[in-house]
Amino acid sequence: MQFDVAPVSLTPDTPGPFVVWAGDDGYDTQAGYFSLLASSGIKGTFFLSVDWVDRAGTSPVYGDAYITTSQVAAIVAAGHEIATHGKDHEDLAAYYATYGPAALDLLLGAAIGEIQTRFGYSVKTGSYPGGSANNRVKEIVSRRHEYFRCSRGIVSRNAPDPFDVPGIDILAPSESDIKAYIDEAVANRSIVVLFHHGSIDSAQLTKVSNLITYASGLGCEQGTFYQAMSQRTRWVSTRAMIDAQGNAFNPTVHTNAVIVDRDDGVGGYYSLGLDESTNAPYMDATGGTPFEFRKELLALAALSVGRRRVFADFTTTNASTTVSSGSAGFRVDDVGISISGTGIPAATTIAAVVSPTQATLSAAATASATNVTVTLGRPAPGGVVSAGGMRLYDGLSLFGTGSQAVYFERLESTVEGFISSNQWVNNGTGGAGGEMAIDSGSGGSYVNIIGFATRIRSQDDTIRLRLGAAKDGIDFGAAEDVTLQRDGSGNLAANVTFQTDGDLIVGNAGNGLLVKEGTNARLGAAALSSGSVTVSTSAVTANSRIFLTPQNLSGVGTPQPIGVSARTAGTSFTITSASSSDASTIAWMIVEPA
Repeated sequence: MQFDVAPVSLTPDTPGPFVVWAGDDGYDTQAGYFSLLASSGIKGTFFLSVDWVDRAGTSPVYGDAYITTSQVAAIVAAGHEIATHGKDHEDLAAYYATYGPAALDLLLGAAIGEIQTRFGYSVKTGSYPGGSANNRVKEIVSRRHEYFRCSRGIVSRNAPDPFDVPGIDILAPSESDIKAYIDEAVANRSIVVLFHHGSIDSAQLTKVSNLITYASGLGCEQGTFYQAMSQRTRWVSTRAMIDAQGNAFNPTVHTNAVIVDRDDGVGGYYSLGLDESTNAPYMDATGGTPFEFRKELLALAALSVGRRRVFADFTTTNASTTVSSGSAGFRVDDVGISISGTGIPAATTIAAVVSPTQATLSAAATASATNVTVTLGRPAPGGVVSAGGMRLYDGLSLFGTGSQAVYFERLESTVEGFISSNQWVNNGTGGAGGEMAIDSGSGGSYVNIIGFATRIRSQDDTIRLRLGAAKDGIDFGAAEDVTLQRDGSGNLAANVTFQTDGDLIVGNAGNGLLVKEGTNARLGAAALSSGSVTVSTSAVTANSRIFLTPQNLSGVGTPQPIGVSARTAGTSFTITSASSSDASTIAWMIVEPA
């Protein structure tokens, strides 16, 4: 950031009231006005539209002839300040809108150059013709001027914006009205800029003379615009330095706002300012270009982009226009915006700001309540764009009246998906609904999911799989198609066929295969009677592999050959021994081929 000024030390004295005497445009009657100032020992400021010097004809507004070269030279010789007022009294805001910033800069440079060439005066200040300006125009005039005056008809603040200093046209107001303006400047130790156009007759000169005397009696300093502003704008730091490249470091800038603008023709700018009520910093990329942080941004407190619009902590009082909120952060630019919520009449606006936590409504509330949800009609906030990683050491809170979500987008702005308040939604292209990949990395990384259960649904919202961590006393709701979970005894339980394309290994000695017995089971035992027995079970099929083995011997001295002598699929099978006297108990197990 480059500042084309040298640092100075701040004097301990607080500036007192200052009356600036000035003239605008360029008419012949202003010669007598500046002569009166000189005779009173006062130097004034002539905001000159340089193309009007020696112009033929008369002013259509005041009827004066235009000022001459010799008259301006005499004003300069008397020690008065010459400042720019356009070149041909152009509306600077309109000129900027029509021709752009470079053309406006050249126009101002031409006005300064002609004044210096014709009258030998080095211009430092200026004034907006007609008071027409905006932030962009203010930035451009600041490149070639140190201070600039506008036209508002009010007294300046004690520390005015150096490029938006108000002034008062003293042609029409009465002498007593102008004295009141001077009184106001005395009361708040500020600047009052009094400027004259044309039609300066003897009565006007008398009025000016009386006002000079009045201001002197009140102890006001009187002089030029540059003198007054120089007292109030300066670097305030013993360490403010300009390095060899022209870069400022460790300065303190005293101003309402700083506009940083490129000077290489590429374009782009932003402004920095402080909130009037809370001194919270804010940035404004008025040109539409996102504000970028090229290095890590460390927000030790809150980082606000734009301003919140919805709050849930408002307090209203029936029949009262006063509302309060601990989080709304009211400031002066909230005046005039809409406000709506329970107990607030339709079409109500903010009429006044009392403090950051209290405001006055344009209509009284119709109910008394606390924690009322209120919507303020503040401009829609912008967004935060991070070119690198964004790390949050506490939490992420999303506010809004709609569905809040965290979005995932490609650089070409293709939305991959987002996490809303209660679901993950994927808008990618990897099949219907898109693909979501969780990559836990390498080197022993793992995904840690903490919860009672993980449910997987198909696109039609049918639950297809539940992985449960525990179900002891936990109601998972309706039964799912597939479950794999730990039961109350610590066993891994599934409700569907378990299939593996590898081996099933029991890796611990003493453990094995356990199969439930009972009605229609695949495992059991049956006692032979007269050498045979029929086992009833719906588990048997035409392809069943039935394994048989004696569990004891009864009716025979040695084990006899046994086999399946008959089967009825889905009903039963018959075991027959080689001995009709065999009454042994035979264990059986049914296994189906895969």
